[in-house]
Amino acid sequence: MRLLAIVAILSAGMLLVLACGCTGTPETPSPDACEDARTRAGMLSLLADLQGRVNGELGALDAAASGAARDLGSSGLSGPAADTILDALLEENDVVRTAIAIDRNGIVTAARPDSATGLIGADLSYQPVIAETFSTRQPVLTGLVPLDEGGFAALLEYPVFDESGTMIGIASISFQPADLVRPLADEVMEETPYTMMIVQPDGVTLYDPDPGEIGRNTLTDPLYAGYPEIQEIARKAAVNWSGSGTYRFAATGNATIVQKEAFWTTTGIHGTEWRLYITRTM
Repeated sequence: MRLLAIVAILSAGMLLVLACGCTGTPETPSPDACEDARTRAGMLSLLADLQGRVNGELGALDAAASGAARDLGSSGLSGPAADTILDALLEENDVVRTAIAIDRNGIVTAARPDSATGLIGADLSYQPVIAETFSTRQPVLTGLVPLDEGGFAALLEYPVFDESGTMIGIASISFQPADLVRPLADEVMEETPYTMMIVQPDGVTLYDPDPGEIGRNTLTDPLYAGYPEIQEIARKAAVNWSGSGTYRFAATGNATIVQKEAFWTTTGIHGTEWRLYITRTM
C-alpha cells in the first residue's frame, strides 16, 4: 500500500504537467501556468520522498522498541538486566526520551533514564493506551498525550511475551515526533523554498519549522481563529488521506500575511496516521 501511495503522488504530479500542456501540445497555456504546474509536480515528488523518509524513521524506531520488548521477555521486566536493555534503547536512539517496562497489572517495574526512575511503582493501568495494548496484544502508537512525569509526548507501546508466549507486560517508549522528523526536514528542505509540517488528523501539530506552532490544534487554537481557510484544510485532512488547498497565514519567521499552497499525504504505523504536508508561499 505504501508503494501504491507513492506512485499515486508521483502520478498526480505528472498529470498536473500534462494538464497544463507543458509537453508541447497545441494551445499551450501561459508560461506562468506551466511554471506553476512544474512547481506543483516538484512539490508532489518531494512529498513522496518525505513520506518514504518519515516512514523509514518510524520503522527504525519501531524495530528498536520491538527488539527491547523481545529482550525484556527473556530477561524479565525488572532488575539490572531490564535496566541494561532500556539503557541500550536510549543510547542507540537519540529521539527516545524515556523507556519503561510495565507489568501485567499496569505497574511500572523499570524506568530509564535516571530522571524517570520516580515512575517505578506507578500504576498506569488507567491509561487508555495501556488497556488497548493489553487488549489487542499488538503494538500501539499514540498521538501527543500527557505524561505522568509531566509534559506531552507520543508513546510507542510494545507487548512483551515470555518464552512460553504469555504476555507479561509492555515495553513503552516516549518521544517527541518533532525530534524524529526535524533532522530529515532540515536536510531535505534546506535547499528548497518549501516547508514541511506534520499534523495529527485531529488537528494537533506534531512538527512545524516554527516551534511555537508545535502542539497547537489547528481546529481549536485561537491563533487560527481568524484564518478559516486553515481550519477548512484541517477539516478536510481529518477525513482525507491526501489532498491540497490554499490558505492565508503568516510567513515562516515573521508576521507578514501571505498566500500559501499545501499538499498533504499520510504516514504512520500501527494504524496511527500522521498528515504530512509540504507548503509553499505563492
